[in-house]
Amino acid sequence: MNTTTSFSVARLVAGLPRVSIREAHTRARMGYKKPDPTPKPTPKGRKGPKPDVSYAEKIWLFTHTHNNHVVYSHTTTLKANKALRQIPFNGKKLRPASIRKDYWRPMAMIEFPQGQGEVGRSVLQKLREFRKRHELEWGDQETIEKMRKLIKPGRGGGHELGKALNDQKANSVADIAAVLGGSGKGNRIWAKPPQDEDPGELHEATIYWAEEVDQAYAQAWPQNVKHVLGLRHLLKAEAEAQQESAEQQPPAPQAPEGGEGSEGVTGWLKSKLRPSAQTSVA
Repeated sequence: MNTTTSFSVARLVAGLPRVSIREAHTRARMGYKKPDPTPKPTPKGRKGPKPDVSYAEKIWLFTHTHNNHVVYSHTTTLKANKALRQIPFNGKKLRPASIRKDYWRPMAMIEFPQGQGEVGRSVLQKLREFRKRHELEWGDQETIEKMRKLIKPGRGGGHELGKALNDQKANSVADIAAVLGGSGKGNRIWAKPPQDEDPGELHEATIYWAEEVDQAYAQAWPQNVKHVLGLRHLLKAEAEAQQESAEQQPPAPQAPEGGEGSEGVTGWLKSKLRPSAQTSVA
């Protein structure tokens, strides 16, 4: 028993130097280096393209014709994946599984002066924050009691409450008036923030409405906001401008088709090649 134990320990002790030598040899072959304890400066990231300052100068509002959902967008066309993220789940069968564009129509468009895309992004952020508060905070005690009365006992009793929470058309118009008036922490609509006795200065904004009655949902509008009726005419003008720009682009050159009375592709190649190369083609 003692002989076997001593023999095993001896083999183990004899093999330790070889293990350490093999490990050191492998590290040297793989280029292992000890870490440097001195701190190194943080490398600067690769510079990317400059941001487009004109982006977010326009904020489009789309509303659902049946449920009065309101969705914000920076583009004239409604993108389904981004629109679905803005629609909360307030009950079964109350959140659409997909976006049907025939149920959505443009309600308004907020436009800022050229080069103030940063202001537009800040305003959109505040509008999204106010929307979330409307979904979670129902107002004063009187409004809360009114909303609670919509809950009925039994299965599906909260369906009417969910429909009331989805109707954000009036709240969205009131939020626009509040945000463009400077409400919200960190709102960049302020060109000059207010101080002790200085009331401050707000950036100008223009709102194009599809229907004039929608702006009456807000109790008051700030003086820096200008209202224009005729959103449909604006959409038509932008579509015509995009079509004209597409028509002005020169078409790609195409080889003429071969036929009677024409040399076909060979003649077209001869006209494009230099005189020195035409002899080889002929």
